[in-house]
Amino acid sequence: MLNQKNKTINNLNKLKEFLNLELKEEEQKYLNMFFKKRFIIFENNKIKYPLKENIKLKINDIKNEINKLTELKKYWTKKKKTAENYYQRIYFTKYFKKDYWRHKIKEITNKEYKEDLKNIDLSEEILMDPEYKHLLNAFLLDPDYRKKLTETVNKSIVYRNSKIGNISKKKQDFKIDVAIKKSDQINIKIKDNKQELKIYKIILKIIRFQNKTI
Repeated sequence: MLNQKNKTINNLNKLKEFLNLELKEEEQKYLNMFFKKRFIIFENNKIKYPLKENIKLKINDIKNEINKLTELKKYWTKKKKTAENYYQRIYFTKYFKKDYWRHKIKEITNKEYKEDLKNIDLSEEILMDPEYKHLLNAFLLDPDYRKKLTETVNKSIVYRNSKIGNISKKKQDFKIDVAIKKSDQINIKIKDNKQELKIYKIILKIIRFQNKTI
């Protein structure tokens, strides 16, 4: 060990020259990352900066941040799954709804109603969609509304290449896209924090080694 009163180490080669310390290849990689923006100060061959207590606090803070990000990722994963399964959930729960059976009975007993459904290409999932409850009620109870809606759908340029319910589908697609973007951003943050955690654990290891050798 060189007996120097004060020394600032700002790269891996200097550190390896100054310390008699075996470093794994992975440790050297993370130390190179550390030295890109940071440094170590020795005073009388003892590490003066960074302090061991501060490194421990930093490690604890990073662990807490990783835990928070992990929980946040679970939240957005759940949001994505909910949006993806939106219509599947409607499909399986519709059988437990009175409105569904009102609709089915009318479809069986009312030929005009059944024809209007066919002309508009209105699926049961859309009719049972909570966002279209007003549509279901009007469609069930008001024959004039059904005729006007049929005419609108058949003549409108907007509906010519799309179906009723596209707005709801686009909303679920938007929720999925947002959840994916949020999850991707969180994954990057988790990766960065895990990288920082490894860096500071290596620094802590060096500090502990240095204290033992003095």
